[in-house]
Amino acid sequence: ALASSQDFGMRPELAHCHFEFAKFRAGAGRVEEARSNLATAIEMYRDMDMTFWLARAEAAHAETAGPAAS
Repeated sequence: ALASSQDFGMRPELAHCHFEFAKFRAGAGRVEEARSNLATAIEMYRDMDMTFWLARAEAAHAETAGPAAS
């Protein structure tokens, strides 16, 4: 899906791929990679004004930050 969305300029699908990769990587304990994918998805959602998905990606990004420093 990632290659096809890049080849055909399907930016919404590409953003969704990054979001789904982030979920998979976070679940596998690969937090830094997950945060990188989430940052890409967030940027793309913001650029396309996809507020529904932007809010979800931002929430997932906040969750991967871990406990807040005191």
